[in-house]
Amino acid sequence: MSDQEQGKQALLQQNKEESAARTKAEEENATLKSKLMAHEDKLKASKDELKIVRGENKNLTKDLATVRESNEVGIEACQDEIRQLKETVQDLTKERDERDAKIQEYHAQLGKQLAQNTLLDDRIASLEQTRVQLEASIVSCWMHSFWTWTTRFKGRRGKPQLVEGNMELKTYA
Repeated sequence: MSDQEQGKQALLQQNKEESAARTKAEEENATLKSKLMAHEDKLKASKDELKIVRGENKNLTKDLATVRESNEVGIEACQDEIRQLKETVQDLTKERDERDAKIQEYHAQLGKQLAQNTLLDDRIASLEQTRVQLEASIVSCWMHSFWTWTTRFKGRRGKPQLVEGNMELKTYA
């Protein structure tokens, strides 16, 4: 073969190789383009998702702010109620202490009155005993016996003649 033919053969071979390389490069390019388009679609979908997520994030942020405000209002209301309950407890404790003090005072007064009642009962018993003794001494006294006899005698006769004056049984207090 001649040099020309060899050169031609080499050029043909080189052309085939370049054609095969070009075909391979075009196939790879088409594959890469399809992958690029798929990734661009994914990126677009991700951007759309990002917009949706950002919108949801804004809504959640607003909701969170609303919840915080309502929580603050609720916490403030609870704290006010706790303060009121503490004041009520303090008032009730104060009333209970005052009531207990009054009860103790009444118990002391009741104790004094019971002691005084005991003294008065003893005094009444002593006075009853004295009355019984006085009645017994009156019955045993000869003058009262005489007076009783004359009173009975007056009732039979109708007129008191033996005893003059007003004679009465004395009462003792």
